Amino acid sequence: MRDIKNVLVAGPNGTLGQPVLRHLQKNESDTTLLTRNVEKTKQAFPGLQAIEADYDSPTDLQTVLQHTVGDQDALVILINRDDVQAHINLLSAAAKSGIRHIIPSSFDIGMHSTFPIRNPVFENKARMEEFLAKKAREGRFGFSAIQTGAFFDWALERGLLFDVKHNAPSAVFDGGDVPLSGTTLDDIGKAIAAVLKQADQFRNRFFS
Repeated sequence: MRDIKNVLVAGPNGTLGQPVLRHLQKNESDTTLLTRNVEKTKQAFPGLQAIEADYDSPTDLQTVLQHTVGDQDALVILINRDDVQAHINLLSAAAKSGIRHIIPSSFDIGMHSTFPIRNPVFENKARMEEFLAKKAREGRFGFSAIQTGAFFDWALERGLLFDVKHNAPSAVFDGGDVPLSGTTLDDIGKAIAAVLKQADQFRNRFFS
């Protein structure tokens, strides 16, 4: 598969929207935005095409994708991981619409260790990734799942790792000797853009 140039981004109004779009534009990708709130999206990303998408309607999503997809299109999903039915609806529509490659909302902790799979916080993520892998095995599309660990600068800003704003004591988790990985938002955007330039190399892989 040649380099992907036409990219659909679902959920650009969230935390990752700005860094992802910034690096896709550096790639000179032809980018279209799928969004629940067109006006908000147009204000945040002037000059880019924004299309209203009802993530709760598989039929609506399939219609939207079929009218948007080009020969080399990819879909980047940035919607909240807990909205698992919206993810499954998007993946189902993509499977029927000719999308070649998907970057799912697999960010945060990877699912290939015993801790996250057994933790109820990650049940929706596990369910989405199982559905994603099933569709890929059926040959419906390829995917690249980028597992980033914590959103480092986002977490720092909110005092979730260290409360640097108030010089408060830091919380200690799991005895304080368990490694924690994290990635800045800008580096996540950079990684997504880089993967789409070499999609074959990263096809059907979960990686960090």
